[in-house]
Amino acid sequence: MSPTKVEDMYDAVIVGAGGAGLSAALGFYRSQEVADLRDRGIEPKVLVISKLQPLRSHTGSAEGGIAASLGDMEPDEWQWHYYDTVKGGDWLVDQDAAKLLAKEAARTVRDLEHDGVAFSRTEDGRIAQRRFGGHTGDFGKAPVKRAAYAADRVGHQILFALWQQCVAQGVAFAEEWYVTDLVLNADHTASEGVVAYDVATGTTHAIAARNVLMATGGAGRLFHTTLAARDVVSRAIRSEVMAGRGVADPKDPEAPKDCVWLDMTGIDATRMHEVLPQVVETIRDYAGLDPATDLVPVKPTAHYTMGGIPITVDGEVYIPAADGRQIITGLYAAGECSCVSVHGANRLGGNSLLDACLFGTRAGRSIATRVAADPVAASDVEGDTHALAQELVDASNRRKGIIDTLLESADSAEETPQSDNAYALIADLGTFMEAHAAVATDATLLDKAMAGLRNELIPRSELLHAHGDSKVFNQEITAILEARHLCELALAMLEATRAREESRGSLYRSDFPERNDAEYLRHSFVNLNGDVSWAPVNIVDIEPGSRSY
Repeated sequence: MSPTKVEDMYDAVIVGAGGAGLSAALGFYRSQEVADLRDRGIEPKVLVISKLQPLRSHTGSAEGGIAASLGDMEPDEWQWHYYDTVKGGDWLVDQDAAKLLAKEAARTVRDLEHDGVAFSRTEDGRIAQRRFGGHTGDFGKAPVKRAAYAADRVGHQILFALWQQCVAQGVAFAEEWYVTDLVLNADHTASEGVVAYDVATGTTHAIAARNVLMATGGAGRLFHTTLAARDVVSRAIRSEVMAGRGVADPKDPEAPKDCVWLDMTGIDATRMHEVLPQVVETIRDYAGLDPATDLVPVKPTAHYTMGGIPITVDGEVYIPAADGRQIITGLYAAGECSCVSVHGANRLGGNSLLDACLFGTRAGRSIATRVAADPVAASDVEGDTHALAQELVDASNRRKGIIDTLLESADSAEETPQSDNAYALIADLGTFMEAHAAVATDATLLDKAMAGLRNELIPRSELLHAHGDSKVFNQEITAILEARHLCELALAMLEATRAREESRGSLYRSDFPERNDAEYLRHSFVNLNGDVSWAPVNIVDIEPGSRSY
């Protein structure tokens, strides 16, 4: 489902059609501002761009639940959820944002229920909830059932419900379009639009938009292994492996002994199939094991990108400035690609879907307020077009040139079994990052990682070429572009890791094994040059303490 005509100017473009992007679209269209525009006969021009069909978005893989203090099954309060979120993030959490997250969680879950999410139910019909690591009652005194779930397919349920509601609202989608460039004005103070590559036709589009929302998801592909884990558990697994108590994957007995056994045999088989059907299916399909009777090999994995594009609680992108925050006009973000700073150094389980849906909705409403003040349709004159910003034209032409070069090189490239390709490079990058910057790292490993990226992987990415010159559905083009983008992102991640000389949350540095609140109770920001700057964490009413469980 893609537009038959690309407008010369949009009120808003949403990049990404997972939980955050779809929530933003619904937040926009359900706002009072849009209702008022429609009453005046003005229809906003909005486009959602997705490199996948929306129902294949990664939100669908979320299994555990969405956190909210509903209090339906046992006593629970939003203040307890707030405390757990701050503690779970090892105090690298902006507490005003975390407080908003916890306060609005119950309403967010109820809204999802009304939109058609089929949550699992108690016998008397209430939304069922279960315990999840790090969620407690009475400020850490005992575990509490706070994760609302739909068997182990809650992400799938949320994704389908949001998509269906967007279809009902008439949201326009451009599917299998890959956004290659976000374009700002000359002084980087406002958004001008995006450049997108239509995979189906091989066409590059300059898309002007007065507002752009980035909802592109996280960066798990930087690492070789990505299923779900948490920082404390991951370090415990690594400690067992380093002590010589690791085991090899039974499917590959000669492989490194980098796994430990997960024992699920104590769970009743009927109950396991009832509440964890997808987990059982995955273990059977990929490991050839029955978790009701067999031990399952597990190892630490990349799970979630805690950092991202810095945003306010209304989704506005900002950069740090001497006097606080400099807002980039018309640029927004939501979901895992963003950082409103509710997750700090380690995201609390169940808060990812909540973050995406809640702050995606808020960002959509924020965009609606801007659009209402000056909608594109109100300034349209029949037969007239809006002039494209020169920065957008230049970016589009530059990207067309890069893609044409990749396609032309397919004719002259020497075809040998040893020739490099984007898929091999992405796999090598994942293995490389896992070896140097995963569960534990130190200055030596980080220096090796920086050198390896700059001297080997990035030069390799620049030499990649397409192996076929067809423009139609040539997915190798997007793979090459993605490989190059991942290398740039890896550099930024390594720079931030190297600058933080402490261990906190999911970051464990063996050369700086202790948390250092005196110097590093602050956020780090990395620019395109690799320079790292800092801003203080917003502490409201929970002072840093011990993160013990």
